[in-house]
Amino acid sequence: MSRVVVAGLGNSWRRDDGVGPAVALHVARADRPGVHVIVNAGEPLDLIESWRGVDLAVVIDAMQAGLAPGAYLRIEGAAGEVPASAGVSGHVYPLPHVVELARALGALPGKLLVFAVEGADFGTGEGLTPEVADAVERLASEILEEVSAACAP
Repeated sequence: MSRVVVAGLGNSWRRDDGVGPAVALHVARADRPGVHVIVNAGEPLDLIESWRGVDLAVVIDAMQAGLAPGAYLRIEGAAGEVPASAGVSGHVYPLPHVVELARALGALPGKLLVFAVEGADFGTGEGLTPEVADAVERLASEILEEVSAACAP
């Protein structure tokens, strides 16, 4: 079983909504042992089962909270409530509700980090806006640091 799960949520065909998959794929290219990367364009509910028994789960999703495009929030999901603004992807069941359901089911990982990235354009089409694209590598590096700490013997 993987000690770490990194999940990028979003739809790459809705411009900045694709930031979660973009960051997750960047992390996947690092090819770290013990790390399972998921790109989820569907429903975050699918994540609950992947969190069982892992030391660290990281979720990346787009948000609209009035911050500068490309800015992101780092939220300790297991420690407290995930704000409603974290995750604007067109999910039937929003990410904050998924976290609370996992908490109620006793299915949270040892540590849950949610990175919510401010988007600028959620219209149809491929490609991140420049400000959001600039955040991808910076955020992936931060996540890889967290992964390294979680996978250390």
